[in-house]
Amino acid sequence: MRCHSNTQGYIEELDLSGCHQLSSDSIIHLAKRYPGLTSLDVSVLPRHGRMIPGKHRDGVYKDWRKSSAFSQNRPPWRLSNNAIQALTQCSLRNLCLAGHDLNALTAIAISEMKSLTSLDISGCTWQLSQADLQNIVRGLGDNLTELRILGFEPTELTLLCLRQHCKNLNLLHLTGGKPAILSKFALNLPAMKSLRNLRVNQIQGGNVDTLIQQLHPDTTSLDLSAKMDVYASRGRGLRVESPLNMTPDGLSALQNLSSLSVLRLSNLMSMSKETASSLLKNLPQLQAFELRMWPDLDASDGRCADVVSSLVPSVVPNLMEITLVGVTLSQNTLLAWTEFKNLRQIEISDIGSEAGSGDGFLRPWLLSIGSLEAIRITKCGIQWEQVADVVRMKDAESDDADDRTDCSIDELVGSMCYEDEVVIIKGRKGWEWRWS
Repeated sequence: MRCHSNTQGYIEELDLSGCHQLSSDSIIHLAKRYPGLTSLDVSVLPRHGRMIPGKHRDGVYKDWRKSSAFSQNRPPWRLSNNAIQALTQCSLRNLCLAGHDLNALTAIAISEMKSLTSLDISGCTWQLSQADLQNIVRGLGDNLTELRILGFEPTELTLLCLRQHCKNLNLLHLTGGKPAILSKFALNLPAMKSLRNLRVNQIQGGNVDTLIQQLHPDTTSLDLSAKMDVYASRGRGLRVESPLNMTPDGLSALQNLSSLSVLRLSNLMSMSKETASSLLKNLPQLQAFELRMWPDLDASDGRCADVVSSLVPSVVPNLMEITLVGVTLSQNTLLAWTEFKNLRQIEISDIGSEAGSGDGFLRPWLLSIGSLEAIRITKCGIQWEQVADVVRMKDAESDDADDRTDCSIDELVGSMCYEDEVVIIKGRKGWEWRWS
């Protein structure tokens, strides 16, 4: 739980995300006790927390094992309509209900919260229909500056409602759906003159050129990902992925968004070294960069080049977060990252055989990047013995930072497979292992 109080000690902001023991009666009491509450997060999943193995950024993959197609997997934590209605007594400006099993009645209650400027109902797709979503949009109208509706594939009527009633949106996160809908959405973008933060996930084909070309030139955050699903299977689950198609025209338009501080492209079909270099050199304010390449088995030659060799401090000095999947990297590029001054988080997977060879890059990272807080590594061929004296073992089941046990590096290496995911976190007493 996180809270923020004003100078009189009165609670104005509460983060109760992931607090599954919180009942509807508790929410009703909360609303009565704190009518001046302006921000409330009761999302099913914790909003904040340290990096842990197996848990990645929400919305990249659609996990069908947890979807409404399996009634037994509906969320155990559900707030009643009475609880949502009670929140209308508060002066809420920000409300996060992501993952809850909301219905038409709760949609009506939400639509009556006229003071709301930010709403997150991502993943609330068990009972909420497009008509319910449209009612919310009509009710909140131009007051909304932020709307997160990941999981909802908008219909043409929903897109029309967004265009007519939400002209002041600064942030919009939604699910892309099929090419025809994505194209219609792109044509609506010029009407959203305030939009600066856009996320579209689960894009099911077609290219995204028109969407990028229609973005405001002062856009600060762009997150595009192809349809990427996880289905029930033995072990880690079966992943089925499709590519994100962007032609040279789209990549050229992307270079014109020089105000971008966040750029995430998941399952991009192709990108040359020259294009990546030109793109990064035109994004001097970049703070978070994520690139997941489409695993095209026929394009074996594309795996030989260090595509993002320009992802270095001299080009993008303000980087705080790097995520690279299926992108071949050289040791020279990886070692250059030790010069970043603000880099906090690194996630890399399947980066080629050269990176993990020789003296490696992990030890210099751990010893030289003072701002670094967390690393996630998969399929990188790391020589773990090289950091045995730097990283200690951490009990993955414990949240106690002092609960560390000595574990020989031989035991660690002997129990790990190439595809195992390793997370290294900076604790109070140094670096700690966690692995899946």
